[in-house]
Amino acid sequence: GEPTFRRREARCVRELCARPGVVVALGGGAFSDPDSRTHLLAACRVVYLAAEAGPLEARLRADGDERPLLDDGFPHALLAARLDDYRRAHVLVATDDREPGDVVEEIVHRLGGSEPAR
Repeated sequence: GEPTFRRREARCVRELCARPGVVVALGGGAFSDPDSRTHLLAACRVVYLAAEAGPLEARLRADGDERPLLDDGFPHALLAARLDDYRRAHVLVATDDREPGDVVEEIVHRLGGSEPAR
């Protein structure tokens, strides 16, 4: 069940935080775990891709994946409960009504990197 999943997820987060130069895309629950969040904030540069609940739900439903939490008021209630945790990220980037390339450009800029010329 979910508790076993979260324990395994936390172990993977600790292992990944020990590796240099990796990029990891996490689900929202990983960053809500206090131990994982502590490891991530200490060892990594954390970017929160912010989305409003309505557009987020539409995207998730359009994916067609089975997501049991969608039937339990997700993402509205869950996002509200986790928002304070998410706001602890080093960088927050709004994603609503934006093209993926624009989001990437902002992330690269905000992290101080350079993007190759197009």
